[in-house]
Amino acid sequence: MYPGQQWPDHFDAFNAAVKELQALAYQNLGTKSVNRGDLEFTLELDMKFGGQVHVKRIVSPLLRIESVKDADLIYATFIESYKRRFSPFSLNVEGGVIIEAFTLHASIPREAAELPTFPPASSGPSRALKGRRDVFWIYEKQWMSTPIYSFDLLSAGNLLEGPAIAEGAYTTYVIPLGYRFSLDRHKAGIIEKA
Repeated sequence: MYPGQQWPDHFDAFNAAVKELQALAYQNLGTKSVNRGDLEFTLELDMKFGGQVHVKRIVSPLLRIESVKDADLIYATFIESYKRRFSPFSLNVEGGVIIEAFTLHASIPREAAELPTFPPASSGPSRALKGRRDVFWIYEKQWMSTPIYSFDLLSAGNLLEGPAIAEGAYTTYVIPLGYRFSLDRHKAGIIEKA
């Protein structure tokens, strides 16, 4: 805390804002489908220094402020986050700190979903090869004949060496020279240095 500054005598406004957001969450989710005790809350605060325009959103370590020690913890979280984002030299502690917005996230914890697994391919990616195309590779500063694969026909365990392109219905994977693309047992695509 900057010398000469002090916290307000009470934190009722902060706690009331969070309580109101929690009530809205219970109302929006409906008490019939969710038990109140099942909800977990995460509070985000948009904060800034007085006299500055930059706002930094932090995840508050606490949902309520019961003491000056609690306020100090939120303040310290903001200071560290602000320093990492903007620089230690941009701190304006003399201007005080303003909370501009409260964002409360409500979630219902569930067990992690079990992802489907696929057996490793018995063959390479050749069945997914659609053909070749001249592609301009910016780091090589040249056009290169590049194999083009259909992502949907690739199997778990398939490996593509760059340069290559795998075209899917929703995305295109671009694998530069010196990189490789593989599908893990869940058919998640991984690009890494060769």
